[in-house]
Amino acid sequence: MDLITLCVLFNVVFWLLVAIWFKTKSDNSANAEGILRTMKLPFYCLSCLSPTMLHNAARSVYTYLFFTRNSFFQIFYIFLVVTLHICIINDGLGVMMHVDPDTNHLLIPLVILGINFTVFLVCCYSDPGVITKDNVDAYVGMYPYDEQMYKQGVQCVTCHVVKPARSKHCSVYNRCVFKFDHYCIWIRNCVGGLNHRYFLLLLLSLTVMCVYGSYATFKILRALTEVFNFWNTPYLTSDGQKQPMNLIVLVKILCTRFPRLMVIECGLVILCFVVGYFTLYHLTFAISNETTNERYKRHAIKKSGSFVQRSIYDRGIWRNFCEEMLPRDNKTCDNFSGFLKNE
Repeated sequence: MDLITLCVLFNVVFWLLVAIWFKTKSDNSANAEGILRTMKLPFYCLSCLSPTMLHNAARSVYTYLFFTRNSFFQIFYIFLVVTLHICIINDGLGVMMHVDPDTNHLLIPLVILGINFTVFLVCCYSDPGVITKDNVDAYVGMYPYDEQMYKQGVQCVTCHVVKPARSKHCSVYNRCVFKFDHYCIWIRNCVGGLNHRYFLLLLLSLTVMCVYGSYATFKILRALTEVFNFWNTPYLTSDGQKQPMNLIVLVKILCTRFPRLMVIECGLVILCFVVGYFTLYHLTFAISNETTNERYKRHAIKKSGSFVQRSIYDRGIWRNFCEEMLPRDNKTCDNFSGFLKNE
């Protein structure tokens, strides 16, 4: 597969993932509105030109993927990660064994992969804090109502239970979730008060995987440069003169000889920043005792012109982080409630 084909595929997949990310954030995010309007324009033009049957089929697929609980993105995630590892190992393990035969080049990536998949499965199947008639009384006592974002005595019309402070009914999950953050299509689960720590660990492991993958791919490209002696080989200019190798020409040679590795390296560098930013984004929630849902609620209140009161749930960076990483389940909610009130 040549470089142009790989670049086209990379751009299609990358911008599709960006669109998916903004779609999952678009319900309440004002920051994404302008980007989403720009991204919707070509899709709108395409829908006008496409046949009605194709348009309806595309809408049905879109509704199924984003508004129902399905395993498509879970399988897609596993496929992407496994394929990436197979490509890097297939293209680079041989040359790394040739350059450095005494080092186990598979140990670190496989350990990171195992940790990432373990946390991924935990996120997929862990309880986010589902509120039922049996545990609603315990959850109601965990946080006080601030009477701005959360008002006392409000009942969920779907679950028919009183909504505890910091909870929200998820239309996709079809349950009320304690300390609701968001619904993640990648794990087919809500992110809430009881599993946000696992989601944060998933993002951390994914960031480490991208950083190490980028570093490992760079080492492979550098080893290939040394094996083929590219750096010490002069190149011919358009007028036939020999010139010493420079970085720009070397990159062009690597793109021509090893297009898959170069596309993977570029993609991983971009993902390092994207996933790293998203990890820091959720880490700020952990240390400020805030959720994505609450941040959007505050923005909506501010946009309406009302005064936004200071969060009553912020107890300081260290206590917020401890509460995030060591939450209590519904069996010990009463003890946790007492702990919060004493603090």
